[in-house]
Order: sequence, then C-alpha cells, then structure tokens
Amino acid sequence: MDVKDQKSEKPLDSNLLSPEQSSRYETVINATQEGVVVISENGIIQTFNPAAESLFGYQAKEVIGKNISLLIPEPHRKEHDNYIQQYLRTGKSNLIGMWRELTALRKDGSSFLIELAANPINLGTERFFVGTMRDISERKEAEVQRNLLHNITKIFSTSDDLDSVLPKALQTICRFMNWEIIFCWMFDEEKQALLCTHFWHAPDDKEKFKELVDKSMEMTLEKGIGLPGRVCESIGPHWIVDVTQDANFPRFPFALNAGLHTGFGFPVTNSKGLTGVIEVFSEKTLEPKEDTTQLISSLGNQIGQFFERYELKQRLLKDQQNFFNMLENLPVSFHLQAPDYTVPFANKMFRERFGIPQEEKKCFELMHNRSEPCEVCTPFEIFETSETRDSIWTAPDGKTYLTVVTPFQDIDGSNLVMEMAVDITKEKEVEKENELFHQRLHKMVEGCATAYNDETFFKSLVENLASALQVRCAFIAECSDENIVQTHAVWLKNSFIENVEYPLLNTPCEHVINNGIYYCPENVQKLFSKDQMLIDLKVNNYMGVPFFDISGKPLGHLAVMHSEPIEDPEMAQMILEIFAKYAGSALERKKITDKLQMSNKNLEEINEELRDFVHIASHDLQEPLRKIISFGELIRSRTKTIDEKDIYYLSRMENSSRRLQSLVEDLVSYSTLDSAQARKMEQLDLGNVVQQVLVNLENLIEQSNAKIEILGLPVIEANRFQMFHLFQNLISNALKYHREKEPPSLTISGKIVASQKGYCRIDIADNGIGFEEKYLDRIFKPFQRLHRSSEFEGTGMGLAICKKIIDKHKGTITAENKPPSGTTFIIELPVKQEKGNG
Repeated sequence: MDVKDQKSEKPLDSNLLSPEQSSRYETVINATQEGVVVISENGIIQTFNPAAESLFGYQAKEVIGKNISLLIPEPHRKEHDNYIQQYLRTGKSNLIGMWRELTALRKDGSSFLIELAANPINLGTERFFVGTMRDISERKEAEVQRNLLHNITKIFSTSDDLDSVLPKALQTICRFMNWEIIFCWMFDEEKQALLCTHFWHAPDDKEKFKELVDKSMEMTLEKGIGLPGRVCESIGPHWIVDVTQDANFPRFPFALNAGLHTGFGFPVTNSKGLTGVIEVFSEKTLEPKEDTTQLISSLGNQIGQFFERYELKQRLLKDQQNFFNMLENLPVSFHLQAPDYTVPFANKMFRERFGIPQEEKKCFELMHNRSEPCEVCTPFEIFETSETRDSIWTAPDGKTYLTVVTPFQDIDGSNLVMEMAVDITKEKEVEKENELFHQRLHKMVEGCATAYNDETFFKSLVENLASALQVRCAFIAECSDENIVQTHAVWLKNSFIENVEYPLLNTPCEHVINNGIYYCPENVQKLFSKDQMLIDLKVNNYMGVPFFDISGKPLGHLAVMHSEPIEDPEMAQMILEIFAKYAGSALERKKITDKLQMSNKNLEEINEELRDFVHIASHDLQEPLRKIISFGELIRSRTKTIDEKDIYYLSRMENSSRRLQSLVEDLVSYSTLDSAQARKMEQLDLGNVVQQVLVNLENLIEQSNAKIEILGLPVIEANRFQMFHLFQNLISNALKYHREKEPPSLTISGKIVASQKGYCRIDIADNGIGFEEKYLDRIFKPFQRLHRSSEFEGTGMGLAICKKIIDKHKGTITAENKPPSGTTFIIELPVKQEKGNG
C-alpha cells in the first residue's frame, strides 16, 4: 500500500471517540506493558503505545499514519497484507484471534522475534485491528540453549564410542545455533599442534564445502596460527567477524569460495588442560554475542570430559587386554565364564584341552560334553560371598585338575567367574609339593582378582603375596617424582606397618626402577649399605619388579624381602610379575576412578545449580504475577466509575497473568524431571497410579460428566512421581478438549507388546476434538498450542512434559487422530528399567 495515499487518514481517537472515551482509551493503552499497535483496514498505524516504542525504537509520531509494513522485514511484508485481506474477504485468518510467532523489524534495521495476537474491533462504521505483541527473543534464545544442553548431555550419555558420538554432538551444536559447518581439532602432544579429526555440515552442502573440508583435514596448525591456533594459544574462545578479511586465517580462499564469513572457535578442556578446539562458521556476517560465546564455551567442558572418559576407557581396555595377553601363555588352563554359561575368554591351554569357545557355545558343552548345566555346578555361588573357591575335578579325558574360581568384574561392570585349572595328575603323587603349589595358585588368583576389583587392593595384594611366598616383608610403592618413592602398603612379619616416603638413591629399588626385575639372593645389606630401611626391616635378600603407566614411564614397583633365601625364586618371580602388572593397572584404575568421581560430582553440582536457578526464577516471576492479579481484582472491586470496556481489559490482563503463572508452574515441573527424586525407580501397578489420578481429578470428572474405563494396566518398573504426572496430564487433556454438548469418554488399556520383548503398550483413547495429523511432530514440543487460549486453557507444556517423562523411561509416545472417534495416545514402555535409567 502506498503511504502517500493515506496521509489524510486521521488517528483513531480524533473523530470516533468522545474526549472522555479518548482519555480513558489512551490511559489503558499506555499503561499496558505489552506493545499495542492499532491499524486500520488499510494497514495504516493509528495507535503506537510506549511499550511499542520501546520494542521497535520508533517514537509514536514517527509511525502513526504510516503503513504497518514499516515494522515487518522482507519477505514477510506481503504475507502480513495477505492475512488482513484474507480476513476482510472471508472472515478467517491464520493470524486473527490467536498468538503467533513473527519476525519484526526495528528502526535500526535489526530483526527480532515477537509473539503477536491481533483482534478486530468496530468503532462506529469503521473497523480496526488491535495488535498486542511482546519480544520473545530472549525466551527463544533460552529455549534453544536449554534444548542444546539437554541434547548434548543426552548424546554423551548414550555411548562411549568417540566416532559415533562426536559427529552427533557436532551436528547438534551446528543445527541448534544455525551455523553452516563445524570442525573438531585435536591437540597432538607429540607434535604440539592441532589436527582436524571430525567435521559436520548438511548433506546437501557436500560439494559446496568439499575444498574447505579437504584442506582442513590435511592441515596441521601450530599455536597462534589460524582460528583454532589462536584458541589453542589463549585457551579461550575467539570470534572472527569475517574470516575472508582476516590476515591470520590460512584457509580464507576456501572459506570465500564456500560463502562463509563469521567464524567462532572455543577450547575443549578437561582435567589435563586443553585437548582440542571446536570451530563453527556462518554464511552471515555476525558480531560477537556474549551469551552465545558463554553457552558454546561451556559445551567445551562437556566435550572435554567426554574425551577424557573415552581416553580412560581405552586405557582400561588396553590394561585388560594386557592382562589377557599375560594369561594367554600361562602353563595353566584359564577362562572367564558368564552367568549364561558362555565363555568370553579362554587362554591357549584351555583351547588346546577343550576347543575354541564360540559365541553361543556353553562351558558345559565344551568341558563336559553335556547339553545342559551340570547338576553339581556351583561356581556362580561365589557372587553371594565374593570368596575364592577351589576344588579337585576329574575331566572326561581322565585327567585330574585343581580348579580355583573367583569373582571377576569386567570392564563394563558385568560379573564373571574367573577359573584356573591346573593338570595335577602327576603331582597327586607328591602331596606336599602339590599342597604348596595349590596354596600359591590360590593366593595368586585371589590376589589378582582383589587387585582388579577392590579399592583396598594394595593391602590385600601385599598380604597375599607375603603369604604365598612365605617372606618376611612385601610392599608396593609409587614413584612420586624422579628420586622419591611413596609406599601404599607395607606388610612386615604378620601385620601392616605405617607407609613411608623414602629416596630411591642407593637402594635396590633404584636398581628395579632403572633396570627392571632385580633379585639379590643374599647380602643385600652389604651391597646397599646406605639403605637404612634394609637394616631396620632385618632382611638379607630382595626381589623387586617394576610396573609402568600407559606411556611406558615407571609408575612404581612391587618388592618382597626376607631374612633367608627365597624358596623357589623362579616361581616367586612369576607370581611377583603377575602381581606387579595388576598393581600398576589397579593404581591407574584408582586414579581414573577418582577423576571420574570428581567429574560426576562436578556435573551433579552443575545440575543442582540449574534446578535451583529454575526454582528461584519461578519464584521471582510468580511474585509480580500475583501482584498483577491482586491489583486487577482490587481495581475492579474499588472503582465505581469503571465501565464494561475497562472491565473487559482488566479481565484480559488477569487471564494473561494467570496463563503466564500456569506456564511458570509447568516450566518448573518440566525442569524438576531431572531431580534425584524423579530418577528413583520402583515396581508400580499403573492401575493404582491411574486410580490416584482420578481421585485428584474428581471435581473435573464430575463437572464434565465424564465416563472413564480402565482395562488391564500392567505392573512395571518406573518412577511414581513421573507416572502420576504422565497420566494426570493425558487424562486432564482428554477432559478439557472434549466436544460441545457431548460428555468426554475415555478408555485406558494396556497389554504386553508381542513384537518387542520386555515392553508393554498403553492406549489412552478419547472421543474429543482431535487434531490434524500434520501437527503430530509439534504437539509434544514445549509451548506448542493448536487451539486459541480463549477456546481452551493451557500453556502448551503438558504433552512436552509427557514426552520428557517417556524419554526418561526409555519409551516412546505418539498419537493417532481417528475422526470422528477422537484421539488415541499410544505409549510403549519397558517393563523393567535397565540399570542407570532415569
């Protein structure tokens, strides 16, 4: 519409309202905290209140008399005109009478998101449109940030596999923040430089970014070079408004060809310091945003912790593999046995005696040629006592074996039985020697298992070692630095003595750390005359074995000492080597566990702070809302001159405040689903839970004359608090969204899912107004409403809360609309929750 043709049009209150009406109209509009813009049928601005001036940056005198398109950016201007013209022609519009999210244009040319509700009013023979609007940019930004943090946390909790999880995380960051491409650079300690390892962009942009990706993947960036190098050097975020104009950006030709401008990089850090850099690029030229910088930078800590967990797990896996490699060629038959009788690992001697374990092959099939477990099989009873057991067993081949079984915890936390079997057919004739060997084997297996599984492994290890080798003293020590050693457990004679710190210089321990395994059969005090500890402990021989960390650096050593020569030194050395490997592995495992516990503690503290923030924020929001509602009621009750239109405006204000109050309450409910109370799982009869909900909704059920039928709901493992809110939200929705002049009818039924083992299905079917199938992907998202607030109360959070509850229980929820029968919500939940769910 041409503004020049509308200059003769006068403001709304100049010829249509009396002076008294005009004054009252102006007072109400100007007091409204939300922006109010009144336009004519031709789109000409008639009224522009102070709140609208604050929103758009215009003074009222600058816009009154001009077309509303002044406040709408391209390409949305035509759409707005079409909305009005459609309404004038048909009386129907997607904008009139409901809240809609739109993009608006400020005086300075910047765009921002608003929520707009437009309603027609008739004054005399003329019709106008009143638009009420509010800036929702910050709310949308907060929503994006909250969803991003939630999704990143969820991704990192699903798996420990770097190559499957990291691309998902990069994709999530890129899409949530509306950037075009993202790279991950890892810091190589040896090269002291950054190497690009992962990237993500939309699949359709493969050719567009090919040169940039290829160049990035082949580059090595030192500290200070390029965007990643600058982040690495400062260990802080760095923002480049236009990389194509930056002198320190070696890839600028490829970024220019790809149409990229703004770049942002942030460090990935963990307890060791910087481990990598994440960089993202946009086709737009963007100025630095502090909230974006803070949000994305905080993700660097999460990614860094994930990298650390991944690295630690790889180290544990390597330690475990080293353990299995050590067992491979032991002169005993060794295997691990799972509770389902499968054999996850067997060494060379086992395979030679009993065959190669297959994935589904059971131990009783391999070792006993049976088709079912042996009647006398008891190895799994050790899980109840955690005690090592031994027995004599005659195999089908006629040979006699001494077997020792002990509980063993795998790297993933699963319980296994560790069993060693030694052919003692010949040794049976020599009972004394056999008994000694039996004791040593028993102690060796028990000591190894303790070292791998128990936090008190150091003391158990040296005590078992001293007992097995019949020596006066055994100890384990860690190298604190190049010349100092700290003991972790010292067994002397028949008890533990206090740990000590001593210098390595001129001690047999120094010989072990520098040269490897060392055995001095006699005169150790004379050879190391400056070592006072040897004199104090009254020992005359020494045997020590070193152990190392993952990089090959000496971590410590394990040693035994005695006043007489050690009996059978070859056997003693073999046992000592086995114990030393476990000592080193267990010491590193302890350090890893301490770091993981600290990381988990920090994460829990962050989550607790977020929950506290939500409660504090909700309280701060609730207080002014209560005052608005109270003062509105006071004005209505105390003002005698107020007319029907003022009452109408006050009612609108109170209703809006109450809706916002409900929204805050729902947001608190949504956020507290991550609390400790909401993670507690127990056996629940869902039928009883639904009955409790019906008691809670008793008044609403009676008022609506509703009919509710419950059919065969199952007993499952779930959280009582969350299940109660799930059914309350779904049942109250069915009662609220019912057809006019037709009482609501609701059927809740459950059954076991035949196609998915261990799952149950719950159907909640109503005879309500239903919804359009095309909106199925929206109804479970926060703040999504398909009906006007004037038709049905609500905040748009109910089904979002339901979806989050179902996600917490590792289930699914969807809905079907079957006109004219209403809506059916379909829920599938596991009957038993996996360990750690919630």
